[in-house]
Amino acid sequence: MSARFATAAERARVELEDARRRFIGDRPRATIAGRAAILVDDGVATGATARAALRAIRRRGAKTLTLAVPVASREALADLQGEGDDLVCLQRPPVSTPSARSTPTSARSRTTRPSRFLRAFSRPRAGGGAASADVR
Repeated sequence: MSARFATAAERARVELEDARRRFIGDRPRATIAGRAAILVDDGVATGATARAALRAIRRRGAKTLTLAVPVASREALADLQGEGDDLVCLQRPPVSTPSARSTPTSARSRTTRPSRFLRAFSRPRAGGGAASADVR
């Protein structure tokens, strides 16, 4: 492994760990084994990240696995067939274009909003019922 690659890999590992901390804090990882899992992505251009996430979830023993995205390239959807049990995509552009063009978001909004959502649903409700929240 080259020094350049090792440096890039370490930088990516640190970034992933920072994101994990922002999303789940000190809470333990959710139990996935034997459960239905839904992976939600803000859009799929090449499918590489979605494929890696689907495979990681599958290794953790999900009973069923669904990928849900608002937009994806036709090529990526074809490549992702078989990676999960179901694939839900609201929009398939007629011409192959990166999904980032169709779903304008900044790096900050991609992490801030999900973090607020996860915090809202991790708080126990009075009466013991399931949590719900209006997250914007």
